[in-house]
Amino acid sequence: MKRIDLPNKKKKITLQIWDLGGEAKFEGIRNSFYAGANGIIYTFDLTRRFSLMNLSKWKTEIERVIGSKPSVLVGNKLDLVKYDNERPIPESEGEKIKEELGCSYYLETSAKEDVRIDKAFLKLSELILNTYKPLDY
Repeated sequence: MKRIDLPNKKKKITLQIWDLGGEAKFEGIRNSFYAGANGIIYTFDLTRRFSLMNLSKWKTEIERVIGSKPSVLVGNKLDLVKYDNERPIPESEGEKIKEELGCSYYLETSAKEDVRIDKAFLKLSELILNTYKPLDY
C-alpha cells in the first residue's frame, strides 16, 4: 500500500501495489492479480535490452483481463547508466516505447537511489483520478 497526496486536486489516493514476476511460472496466477486494477506501471531494466522484449506481451495479457487502463512506463536502474554515454537503452528509445504501448508518461528511475519513484506513482495516481470518478460516500 502506498498513500499519495495530490496537492493540486486536494485529494489523497491509496494504491495497492503488486510487483508481478514476468517469468512463465507465474503466468497462471497473474490474471487474478490484474482484476480490479485501475492503473499499470510497466517497468523495464535500463541495463538489459532483453527486459523490453516482453512489454507488449504483458500489455496484451493485462488488457485481455481488464481492458485498457491508465499507464506509465518506467525505465529503472538509472543509477547504473546515468553517466554512460553508450547506455544499452537511450532515453529516446524509452519515449518511443511509451508511444508504442500507449502509456501517458515515461520516467527513468532508480529504486536504489530513490530517484523519481514517488513521481512515477504520483503520475499514475493523477491519471487514475482523472480517468475514474471518485465514489461519493
